[in-house]
Amino acid sequence: MSISVLIAEDQRMVLGALGTLLGLEPDLDVVGAAVDGDDALRLVGSLRPDVLVTDIEMPGRTGLDLAAEIRRRGIPTRVVILTTFARSGYLRRALDAGVGGYLLKDAPSATLADAIRTRPQRGAGGRPCPRRRCMGRARPAHRAGASGAAPGWRRARQRRYFGQFAPVRGNRA
Repeated sequence: MSISVLIAEDQRMVLGALGTLLGLEPDLDVVGAAVDGDDALRLVGSLRPDVLVTDIEMPGRTGLDLAAEIRRRGIPTRVVILTTFARSGYLRRALDAGVGGYLLKDAPSATLADAIRTRPQRGAGGRPCPRRRCMGRARPAHRAGASGAAPGWRRARQRRYFGQFAPVRGNRA
């Protein structure tokens, strides 16, 4: 059974490249593309894709606005944010909007395909695990070294919430 995917991206070259890359995956079916948030919401309503892959900043509605509206309407489409922004504020807003994944555009294409295939972790009764409870269960495995990378416990919390989570670099150099 293939996974239906809708892509929302305002940069047409990136939109075409994403469609081509995801189209190479045998279990993913790109059912539509939108160049702005309003068109994406309309297509989600009519096509009912399994997953919406969306940029965070677009004309009309942003990817965060889309995720929040899809959740508000009770549409079962899972939202995966694909962005160039590795800012914690965006990540927090994405979590609050109920996204199912948050990936950076410089991640390998296989990571995006895996994020589309990955279902969020479930808590008791099959319901999505609340963010605080899922993220709060992880304990520090080790502290950041001299490299300045995010502490291991932070990455573990992110992976626990998103299932398989692409590495997110902080905004510190």
